[in-house]
Amino acid sequence: MKYGGCTREGLRGQAVNLSNTSSNLVTHPNLRNSMAHTDPNMIKAYKKYNAYPKGQARTKKYKTSPKGKALIRKLESSPKGKARRKKYNATPKAKARTKKFQSSLKYKRWYKKRKPMMKKHYSSPEYKLSKKNRRQRNLDSWKEILPREALCGICGKAIFFRHEDRKLPRINFDHQNGGNEVIKGSPARWLMNHLATPKNIAIWESCDFGILCNECNKQTPTKDRKQWATNVVKYISKGTAKIVWVVG
Repeated sequence: MKYGGCTREGLRGQAVNLSNTSSNLVTHPNLRNSMAHTDPNMIKAYKKYNAYPKGQARTKKYKTSPKGKALIRKLESSPKGKARRKKYNATPKAKARTKKFQSSLKYKRWYKKRKPMMKKHYSSPEYKLSKKNRRQRNLDSWKEILPREALCGICGKAIFFRHEDRKLPRINFDHQNGGNEVIKGSPARWLMNHLATPKNIAIWESCDFGILCNECNKQTPTKDRKQWATNVVKYISKGTAKIVWVVG
């Protein structure tokens, strides 16, 4: 049988040139199943066909069909599909595209429509319970890595991490490197939202947080700490405070 002026046996060979054949040849199921992923000429013909409006309309129609949606969903939920999506989302092109979409009117209308539903979901008792259980599980995973009991680095008070008695003073992890750590926000909140995986443990250890009690942590600034300590020592050595009056 002939397809576009060529026999089936001839098309299945490797020496055939498909660039001059008709578009019906490209969409034939037998040829698509037998040669689409092996013959370079067939791949070239596919690309050429999909560049035309007819090919683009056909592809769009298939993607919006139930069969096409099911196939896309299956591919995206596979480990290979998830890894490919994650790799693409990390590219500057994907970030710029997401930023552009979030500033569009279409996204604002979608968010306005979904906002009441999202608010209802996040305020539901079921979600709050699952969030509490997830944070509890994450904190429990750090018990074997972080110290259960330590001394405050300034006042020497005994402080505890995740002790059963909530009245005992808790450990406060301090940004002792001037806020240049990878974890910029609250270390305790970061622990609640991250499991103790090897990757997260390496991130935590690279921050080199100090250990302070609640009172010392509140009084100690994060930035310009050495200058602050110098001023404190100078003030104590003099014994008197220098008062600066600001008139204005």
